[in-house]
Amino acid sequence: MLRARGLTVRYGRRVALSGVTLAVRPGEWVALLGPNGSGKSTLLLTLLGLLPYEGEVELMGRALIRYSSWERGRLLAYLPQNGLVPEGMRVREVVALGRLPHQGLFGRWSEEDEAALRFALAATDTEAFAERYLHTLSGGERQRVFLARALAARPRFLLLDEPTNHLDLDHQARLLALLRRLADEGMGVISVFHDPNHARAADRVVLLEAGRVRAEGSFSVLVGELLALYPGAEAWETPEGPVVLPGWGRR
Repeated sequence: MLRARGLTVRYGRRVALSGVTLAVRPGEWVALLGPNGSGKSTLLLTLLGLLPYEGEVELMGRALIRYSSWERGRLLAYLPQNGLVPEGMRVREVVALGRLPHQGLFGRWSEEDEAALRFALAATDTEAFAERYLHTLSGGERQRVFLARALAARPRFLLLDEPTNHLDLDHQARLLALLRRLADEGMGVISVFHDPNHARAADRVVLLEAGRVRAEGSFSVLVGELLALYPGAEAWETPEGPVVLPGWGRR
């Protein structure tokens, strides 16, 4: 599993995370919720080994710091909030970058690489523009390409920071269904959301506040905590369970 114990991260004098403990198993989808500045993105970056920290981070029973960057790249894949858009690269070439950790610097493109690339393009509905240049795409199309790059790595754990950014409603629904399917097939998924309702299908929700874990559990169990954390929000019951919405005009 991917596990953090007593995780503390500082940016200078500011404490971004304080004593956070979290464990995610293969086949489990964990959603991170919380206000702006609560530490969600920092937690993802720390689990990836990209920030200095105090405490412990373990990956598959081994300290994260003992893995090389190539090894981490084969086990962990990351979708940032805003990916860089390289000039002069086609979509297929960008997605193929996800295979680099499996190839090394001088690796040759294999049938396994090609299968992973085709899987990633199909899963993200990006096959139709695989030969287009990335900079010609819309924001939502680019977001799907960056997700495809992460999926091409076929990681054990997928970490996503605001994966629904720029996506229309149809592709938001497709993405959430895809994350559910990936977890059901054995991948560990950790996703950050600003819209709490995107976490409804996750196995577990972890609610962060001011760099600490405020609560964790299923979405339906945490509705009360969400309402306390977001004054003015309202909970509505639907046949599929509760949803949390802004209290329009109440603030």
